[in-house]
Amino acid sequence: MFNPSNNRAAVFSDENVLQIGSVREKWHDDFGGTTLREDLWEVEEDTGGMTYSVSQSYLRVSMGTTPNARLSFLSKQTFTIPCDLSVVAQASQRIVDNEWFYEIVEVDEAGRPVTNPNLPGDWANRASLAFYSVATTNAARLEVVGQSVPVAATAGSTSYGSSTSLIEHCVEFRPQDTIAATHSVDSANSRGSQLRLSRSVPDPNKLYKLRLRFRNLGTAPASNTNVDIYKVLVMDVQELTAEVIGGRGHSSAAMAIPTLVTGTPTVTVAGISSASPQTYSDTSTNLGANATFTGSSRDSTTTPTRQRVAATFFSLQDSAPNGCRIEFSTDGTNWRPARVGTLAGGVPVQLEAWLTARYWRVVMVNGATAQTQVLVTSGAYFN
Repeated sequence: MFNPSNNRAAVFSDENVLQIGSVREKWHDDFGGTTLREDLWEVEEDTGGMTYSVSQSYLRVSMGTTPNARLSFLSKQTFTIPCDLSVVAQASQRIVDNEWFYEIVEVDEAGRPVTNPNLPGDWANRASLAFYSVATTNAARLEVVGQSVPVAATAGSTSYGSSTSLIEHCVEFRPQDTIAATHSVDSANSRGSQLRLSRSVPDPNKLYKLRLRFRNLGTAPASNTNVDIYKVLVMDVQELTAEVIGGRGHSSAAMAIPTLVTGTPTVTVAGISSASPQTYSDTSTNLGANATFTGSSRDSTTTPTRQRVAATFFSLQDSAPNGCRIEFSTDGTNWRPARVGTLAGGVPVQLEAWLTARYWRVVMVNGATAQTQVLVTSGAYFN
């Protein structure tokens, strides 16, 4: 049985130095040999109708076709929440009328699962990754029961990951939630589909055991299903809350805090953003004498990380006085100038303004001479 005093996450040594560790206990079985290890497992329930064997580094459960058959394996090791579970497994098929579960279940001081007085046939606290009675190979369901609630909370998906392919199932049991995800075996890829529940999660103050549970329903399954389990790993961890205040002030790679970023994110740190500017080519069409160009209305809510507008006006001919403008509007109908300028032929004018309204646009009013060359561009920026 797990003894927290023998696997401490943070203790003071005799020299009063705080020693920190996050993993309190590692427990695993890769099913070597030809029999189930009695120091790791006990057969909790076996009603007949199912068989199991150990060979070639996996545990095979043959679920058979007997209605209401039950078979479950309970770890002899106990765990506490938070803990992580990893199961590498593969099923021969998915059909209706049989189900299996990878789960943790609350146990009493004698190591026996605690029944739920408010939910007959269930347990006081459990969290399960369930492969339930459907013929869809990618279907899975996360189920949790916490503190003897009368109904289990569930989150299901029909695109979780193929249970008939060799796949790693990763389940994180935390005081605040339970999360399940798939991971390709022997791959450096990131985790795949995820399921999460934050309602009715198991009580983190209780003691738990790992259980592999298999059952046939009341109707006989059409044929036998083999479930092969290649690895089971449980890490009993202690979460530590820490504030990262810097990489010791160094700019060298050797002292930096490693970070993996996937995709193309927008990151804002201390007033700085990696968001690219949104730029526009407003017009290059020459205006006649005293004519006006009015640019398209731009909605700032489509680029919420941008806070500043800039525009550049160029023509070989003079503009009208204050004929170069950035205008703002709160409703897209009524406009007022935010920045204005006068262009002398051949000398570009650049205007900038902080966004103080939802909509913005550029306007250019030509002077008394028809233009022979013109270009107006604008953009929205973060800073």
